[in-house]
Amino acid sequence: CPKISAPLERHTPPMEELHLSVRVERPVEGCRLKPHGSLIATAQTDGGPVRRTVDKKDYLLMWRWYKGKRRPNCANPDCAQAHSYSALDWRTNASKGYTLQCVPCLKLHQPRWALTFCGADCFRAAWPEHRKRHAVLCASAKASKEDLKSRSPVLSAMELEAEDGRDEEESWELVSTNSAYVPTEMDVGCCLRVEISAVRKPDGEHFYGPQIVRTEPVLSMPPPVPKRQLLTMSGVDHSAGQRVRVVTYNVLAEIYATKQAYPYCDYWALTWEYRRQNLLREIGDAGADIVCLQEVQADHYEEHWGPLLGDMGFEGIYKQKTREAMGAAGKVDGCATFWRRGRFRLCEHYAVEFNEAAYREAQALNLSDREEHAFLTRLMKDNIAQISVLEFLTPPHQRQLSAPVQLCVANTHLYSNKDFPDVKLWQTFTLTQELEHFVLGRSLPVVICGDFNSGPESCVYEFLSTSMVRGNHPELENFGADIDVLPEIHNVAHRLQLSSAFATVTGSEPTYTNFTKGFVGTLDYIWFGSADIMCAAIAGIPSEDVLTHGGEAMPNTQFSSDHIMMMTDLIIYDYNSPSPTQNPGAGNPSGLMYSPGPGLRMHSHSHSQVHNQTSVYVANSNTANPSSSHSPANNGWAGLRVRGSGQRL
Repeated sequence: CPKISAPLERHTPPMEELHLSVRVERPVEGCRLKPHGSLIATAQTDGGPVRRTVDKKDYLLMWRWYKGKRRPNCANPDCAQAHSYSALDWRTNASKGYTLQCVPCLKLHQPRWALTFCGADCFRAAWPEHRKRHAVLCASAKASKEDLKSRSPVLSAMELEAEDGRDEEESWELVSTNSAYVPTEMDVGCCLRVEISAVRKPDGEHFYGPQIVRTEPVLSMPPPVPKRQLLTMSGVDHSAGQRVRVVTYNVLAEIYATKQAYPYCDYWALTWEYRRQNLLREIGDAGADIVCLQEVQADHYEEHWGPLLGDMGFEGIYKQKTREAMGAAGKVDGCATFWRRGRFRLCEHYAVEFNEAAYREAQALNLSDREEHAFLTRLMKDNIAQISVLEFLTPPHQRQLSAPVQLCVANTHLYSNKDFPDVKLWQTFTLTQELEHFVLGRSLPVVICGDFNSGPESCVYEFLSTSMVRGNHPELENFGADIDVLPEIHNVAHRLQLSSAFATVTGSEPTYTNFTKGFVGTLDYIWFGSADIMCAAIAGIPSEDVLTHGGEAMPNTQFSSDHIMMMTDLIIYDYNSPSPTQNPGAGNPSGLMYSPGPGLRMHSHSHSQVHNQTSVYVANSNTANPSSSHSPANNGWAGLRVRGSGQRL
């Protein structure tokens, strides 16, 4: 209904009726319920009903939450699920598509829990004993047997919806008068009743309600995802370095978790309140030191991810995509990088905006107006990346290192459209060029995490794993672009010497890291490079049976993203002293600060936030490039101007 700002009259006109539109989600233990209600006024006119939304500044909603008694969810006493309120069991029962209710019991005003069966099998099994109750009930209610026989003994629950609003509980226990309520373990199996009334502002005079909403029984919190097997790498020396557990996870932003996208997932299992409980628990159980997240919604970073991971001992930074929000403020996703504050401090961090890189490249190429428009239209997809430098904190019981050991961590989420392989390769090449200038001059070990939206057969994977890409790669032939956005293919190369953590341990990539009804494949990776870093272990990928235990595909009631969390254990060696794979004398002889490389301006942005970080300053954007061999003429972006800035603690 359109919102019409109009003052609420002292007395509603005779032909105008009020109705409260309110939705209460399926209650689950530990998941906050916060219904949103709107008061609708309907006036009958000669042209038909006219509705308006009453301005919320004129009234206040009052809430009262009640809890009923715990009841079985199937009237068959032998049903194995009659007293189970597990989210997984409930999903299994709901997947049958219907429940059955006994109409004679309904007409005799029996409570719903005594007449509802979870399916036809349970109804048939219970019918011989159940029908005996009818004679007893008829005698006590003096009901007509002919009346009971006048209708079919069973109807679908949808056909009985009109008769479902009566209050069947003998008593309700008041549990809250707040606008929101968080069900507890004591509420599991109990239905909730919400009474909503409206009072006028500012005098508080009651003028509508109470309107009553009754929920389904409260479900218990789903069990955690099963523990994953840790696959170790033989021959890795753990004694000379520091073990670091790194996690990368596309957590599926709320703005994308819709029934249209995932029709096979229960609606209540798609709600953010439900999913964030599962996601946070899974991340917490991983025991990670560094966590790279993609599809983190901007408002959720402020309200949930930052504070809640902060409570787990992490600090973090965030960078949202460079596009407008989808509706309300904060409804845009981005990347977030977290580190355990007891192990690291943040030295530097930079935000990489690929739109900015595309614009600067177009300016440097001196394209015509038509070519520039086609170039930017092809490349400007709003994707971003983060680059952070973390410094190890030396525990008191360990020896003091010759110099601080630092680690460069990159986190990105590439463009998703499969018809734009050139754009994904361009974004990857741009990121590696920046990392190359950033880490090689200081011999920093580097880790690159993210959702690359590219499979092991893609040109992006070939580029990262082999440092170059074939000119005749199948993805780069006949993909239908109006303009070539890539430099000469022999210039599309890097010198980071990257290895995939998963492939290093197992010899190949997993079959999938994304598992939906529409797509099953590998998109997420953890890459590492430098002689001072080795992969010690990775977490195995859950089997299809495990992933589908909570639903047909991901997301479902147990796995709350469509991606699988990737995890690896890395050994970071002290690059200031010889390591098992490092030549003596290697290290960081220059000690120079970083100056961003050609082709991209890297900067802190107003939407790049640091949790629990203070006293930052902007590094000199004119700092000399630490390696003259990285000049613009030596890569594929000839003629590009270099500008940049960063933040350093």
